[in-house]
Amino acid sequence: MIPTFLYQVRDDLYTRPDDIQAMFDNIPIANKKLHWIEGTTRRWDGYTYFLRAGTDARFMA
Repeated sequence: MIPTFLYQVRDDLYTRPDDIQAMFDNIPIANKKLHWIEGTTRRWDGYTYFLRAGTDARFMA
């Protein structure tokens, strides 16, 4: 199975958190992670979050 990492702006104006949570819950593997990006409603902030946060990209290691 392929490790899976989902990330989402929690307060994105175009998606609902329960929809993202449902997608995550229905991924049929144990090696998965969901990361919520907080403090913004702008989808673009999700696209650039890891660049700005300086977070290590090896999430599933």
